[in-house]
Amino acid sequence: MSQSDSQRSSIIQALGSAAKVFASQKAYLRLLRSIKFLLGAVLAMSLVDLLLHLNAILRAIQLASFLGVIILLLVLAIVKIVWRRPGLEKTARDLEDRDHELGSRLTNVLQLHAQANDPQAAPLTRELAEHAVRESGAQVNPSTLSSLARFPGMRREVKLALAFLGGFLVLVLLLGKPAHRQLARLVDPFGDHPPISFSWLDVTKPVEDGIEVVYGESASVEVKVTGHQLKDVILSVAPSDSSRPPRTLSMAAIDKETFVVLLDDIREPLTIFAHSKNERSRSQRREIAVELVPQLVGADLEIIPPAYTGLPPRKQEFRFAGLQALEGSTLNFMLRSNRPLGAGRLTATLRDENTSQQIVPLTPKDDELYVALATLVVAESGQLSFDFRDVDDRQPYSIPTAALTVSRDLSPAIIIISPGEDSFIVEDHEFEFTVSTSDDYGIRKVRTFLAVNGVTREPVERSFEGVGPRNEIFEQQLSLSQLEVEPGDIITLSAEVIDNCPTPHLSRTEVRRLEVISTEQYNEYLRKLTDVAEISGKYEDLLNRFEELVKEQIALAENGASPEEQESLNQRLEQIAKEMEDFGRDEPVYDFEKDLQQKLDDMANEIQQSVVQNREDVKAGKKEAAQEHADRLDQQQQKGEEQVREPLEDLAALHELIKDFNEFQALHESQKELVEQTRRFEEMKELNVQDRMSLQQLAPRQRDIASALENLEEKLEHHAELAEEKFPKAAQSARDLADAIDQGSFAGLGRQSSQSMVSADGQSSHQRASNLEEEMAKLIGQCKGGTGQCESEGFDRYLSVPGNNPGNSFSQMMQSLKFTPFGSSGGSGSGMSGSMATGGQPGQSPALMGGESMMPGAIAGRMAGGKGLGTGPGTGGPIAKVDRNSGSDEPFTSTRKTETPESQAILREYEDLTEAYFRTLTKP
Repeated sequence: MSQSDSQRSSIIQALGSAAKVFASQKAYLRLLRSIKFLLGAVLAMSLVDLLLHLNAILRAIQLASFLGVIILLLVLAIVKIVWRRPGLEKTARDLEDRDHELGSRLTNVLQLHAQANDPQAAPLTRELAEHAVRESGAQVNPSTLSSLARFPGMRREVKLALAFLGGFLVLVLLLGKPAHRQLARLVDPFGDHPPISFSWLDVTKPVEDGIEVVYGESASVEVKVTGHQLKDVILSVAPSDSSRPPRTLSMAAIDKETFVVLLDDIREPLTIFAHSKNERSRSQRREIAVELVPQLVGADLEIIPPAYTGLPPRKQEFRFAGLQALEGSTLNFMLRSNRPLGAGRLTATLRDENTSQQIVPLTPKDDELYVALATLVVAESGQLSFDFRDVDDRQPYSIPTAALTVSRDLSPAIIIISPGEDSFIVEDHEFEFTVSTSDDYGIRKVRTFLAVNGVTREPVERSFEGVGPRNEIFEQQLSLSQLEVEPGDIITLSAEVIDNCPTPHLSRTEVRRLEVISTEQYNEYLRKLTDVAEISGKYEDLLNRFEELVKEQIALAENGASPEEQESLNQRLEQIAKEMEDFGRDEPVYDFEKDLQQKLDDMANEIQQSVVQNREDVKAGKKEAAQEHADRLDQQQQKGEEQVREPLEDLAALHELIKDFNEFQALHESQKELVEQTRRFEEMKELNVQDRMSLQQLAPRQRDIASALENLEEKLEHHAELAEEKFPKAAQSARDLADAIDQGSFAGLGRQSSQSMVSADGQSSHQRASNLEEEMAKLIGQCKGGTGQCESEGFDRYLSVPGNNPGNSFSQMMQSLKFTPFGSSGGSGSGMSGSMATGGQPGQSPALMGGESMMPGAIAGRMAGGKGLGTGPGTGGPIAKVDRNSGSDEPFTSTRKTETPESQAILREYEDLTEAYFRTLTKP
C-alpha cells in the first residue's frame, strides 16, 4: 500500500472511532439526565401509594412500569451505541464544529477519498483527488479525533446525577423507617410491607416468626400501637397455606397502646396481622408454627374394687403420681391428648419374683379421637408406662410413667370388750359376753366359744350374706345359773372372725378366764376393796333422784299442773318406786344393808300409794290433788333422809375410824418388815457399792411410811370430828392416837431414818428404823382399844331398829383394807384404792363381776376431807402411768415415788442442814 493510501485509511478509521464515541457519549448523557426523572417517578409512586394505599397488584403495575422505563432507556442507549452511530460525514462536520482549526479538512478528505476511489472518474481526476487527500491528511492528526468527539460537559452531568442520587438517599435516611417501608412496598409489592399511616401497628407477641405452639393449645397475641391512637384493633387470622379465608378477631385494649387477644385451640400453622377497623393501618404479618408432637393434656382413672368388697367404683383425676389399689381391682385409664391418637400400649413392669411385664393395648376411643383407653387388672405392685402415639405415629418427647402399689386384704380384727379382763364372777350373776369385730372390706362370720372346766360348749355363730358389715358388735347374754356352774369352776371365753375375702382370713381373740366364786366370797372381796362411804353412793344417787322428782311435784303444785304433766311425773315416780323395790342384792356387802333395803321397799309402797291416790283425786277433779301429792312425797323424802342417808353417813364416819386404827397396825407391820431388812447393815462399818444401792432403795419406803403416819394423824382428827356425836368414845380414842403420833414425832423419826438410808449409813438407818418401830409398838394396844371402843359403845344398838338385826356388820366393816389419803377421794396402794394394805399384788386389784355398784358420792367426799364427789386417785404423791402385766391396754396409776441419782446427790449436799433441822423438830 502507498503512503497516501495508508494515511487516508487512518483518517477514515479515526472518524469511525469518533463516531462511536459520539454515540456512546450521547447515550450516557441521556441515561444520566434520566436519573432525576426516575427518582422523581419513585417519589411520585410513593406519594400515590401513601395517599391511596394501593394494593399489591397496582403496586406491581407501578413497579413493572418503572422497570420498563429503565429497561427502555437501557435498550435505547445500547441501540444508540451499537446501531445508531452517526455517519462519517456527520462526524466530520461535528468535529470541525468543535475544532475550527480543522476547517473543512475532514470533509474534504472524505470527498476526495470518494473521487479517488470512483472508477468512473477520469484518471487525471483520481490523481488530483489523491494528491489533495495527501495534502489534507498531512494537516490532520487522526489520534486526536476520538478525544475531540467526547462531550465536554459529561463530568458535570455525572456530578449532577450523583447529586440527585445523594439527595434521594439523604431523604430516605432522614425519613427513616417510613421511607424504608415505603421503598420496600414499591420494590416488593407482594411482600409483607404495611402501608404508611398515622397509626403504626407492631405485633410484639409473638416476638418473631416461627414460634411453635403446642398442638391444640392457646397463644396470646399482643399488638403495640404508636402514633395516632386507635379505638379498635382487629386481628386477622388465616391458615399459613391459605386453605381458608382469614377470620377477624377484635382485640381487647390493656391500655391506650397495647391490645391483646387469645387464639384458642391452634391446630395448624397460622398467619396473623393486626389492622385498624378501616384497614388504613396494618401491622406486619407473624407466622405461628404448630408443634405436632403429641402431649397429654389430662388423664382420668376409674378404680373398680373387687366385687366382694361392695365398694362403688371411684373416679379421680390421674396425675401419674403414686397409685394405690386393692389386689384384684380393675383400673380404667382414660388419657386425653392434644393430638388425635392412634394405637399405643400400657406396659406394667411387675415387681414379682421374675420381674415380669404385662402389656395391654392403649386404644383410641371411638367417638373421641383425642382420647385413648386402657384397662388393667392389678395383681402385683410395679411401674406403669404409657406409650401413646398420634394418628401419624408420632411419639411424645417423654413417655409418662407412674408407680403402682397393690395393697392386700388385711386380716380381720376381733377383741373381747366384755368381760374386760380375767375376773372372779359371782355364782348367780348374769353378764354380757361382747366382742367387737372389724375388717377393712367386710365380715363373713363370727363365732364365740365357751368352755367350763375345759369342756367346750356348742359355739354360737353369726353369718352375714353379701358383702357383710365392716364393724360389728356381737353380744351374748350369759347366765351362770343356766350354765349350771358352781363355785370353783373356770369359764373360758374366746371368739374368732372370718372376713369375706375370696381367700378368707381368720383372726381370734385371746382366752378370757372367769373363776366362779360364791356370793360370800364375792362380798369378802368387796369388803376388802371398799368401805361404807363408797357403798353409800348408790343409795345417795337413788335418794337424790327421788328428791328431784319431789321438787318437780312441788313446782307443779305451785304453778298448777295439767293432767298430762301430772301423769308424766307419776310415771317417773312409779319407775323410781320400782327401782327402790328391786334395789340391792339378796346378799349385800354389809348385813345392815338389808335393813336399808327394807326401808326403801317401804318407801316404794308409800310412793305407789300416793300415785294411785293422786290419780283418783285428779280423776275426781280435786283442786288440791297436786299439793296433797307433793306433801305426801315430801314426807317420804324426809323419811328417806332420816332412815337411809343419815345412818349411812354415821356408819361411814365410824368405818373411817375403824380403818384408821387398822391402817396404823398395817403401817406398824410395814415398819417391822423394814427393820428386818436393815438389820444386816447394823454391824457393817463400810458398805460396798451393792449394799449402798440396796440400802438407798429402802429410803422411799421409809419416806412413804413417814408420810402415811403424818397423813393418818390428820385423818384421825377429821374422822373423830365426824363421829363425835354418835360415837364419842371411839372419837376420843382416835384423838388420843393422833396426839400420840404427834407427840412422838413419828413422821420426823421416819424422815430421819429415810435420810440415813439415802446417805447409806447402815448403823444409823437400822437404829432409827428400830426406834420408830418401838414407838409405834407402844401404841398398838391403844389402837386395838380404839377399835374395841367402836364396837362396845353401842354399835349394835345404833344399828338396831324394831324388828331388825345388824348381823355381822361390824366384823364385816373390820375387813376393809381401803386406806385413802386424807384430802382426796381417790386411793393408792393395793386393793381397789388402798395405801400400805396387805393382800393382793401391789398396784393391782382383782377384777370382780357380781353386779355390785360402786358410786362414791357426797358422803365419801366428806369422809376423805374433799369437797366434791371425786372418784379419781388421791393427791398424796406424784402420779405415774404404769402398764399392767395383763393383756389390758389401759394403764393404772401408781403413787410410787422415784429415786434418782440427782435427788440423792442433793440430799448429801445438804445433809448437815437437814440433820440439824430434824433434830430441832424432834427435840423434847
